[in-house]
Amino acid sequence: MRKVVLRAVIWAGLLMACDANRIVDEYTSIEPKGWSYVDTVGITLPVTDTSKSYNLYLNVRHAGSYAYRNLYVRLHLQNPDGEKATQTVSFDLADAAGKWYGKGLGDLYEYRVLWREGARFKKPGNYNIQIEQFMREDPLPGISDIGLRLEFAE
Repeated sequence: MRKVVLRAVIWAGLLMACDANRIVDEYTSIEPKGWSYVDTVGITLPVTDTSKSYNLYLNVRHAGSYAYRNLYVRLHLQNPDGEKATQTVSFDLADAAGKWYGKGLGDLYEYRVLWREGARFKKPGNYNIQIEQFMREDPLPGISDIGLRLEFAE
């Protein structure tokens, strides 16, 4: 029994060490009935080192039956001083033939899509991001989880 526990601890340590650039990697579950316009997802990004560059990704889990090959979202970023900026972005989840980019298990696909590469933050502190779906359908069925990943750029 001790060997099994020790192996599990070693594997967990190795997996965490392989992802040393990760600062935040979160998902928030979406209601099974669909993602409504009013159901924004909030995430806090703690930035302590303004001399470094960061990569930001949108984390998406969706059903294989998701009806679109892309996902429009509106991202609201608030810096530590309270200043806000909004950006509307379309993220492709499938190619032109309809093949999903993400990895699938059963009918669920997971995909991490780059939003900003080499981003710089002017001030240290907590940056708050609100994610809202910006598709033409409300509620939007087929999205099961949404989130963000913040990592140090290499």
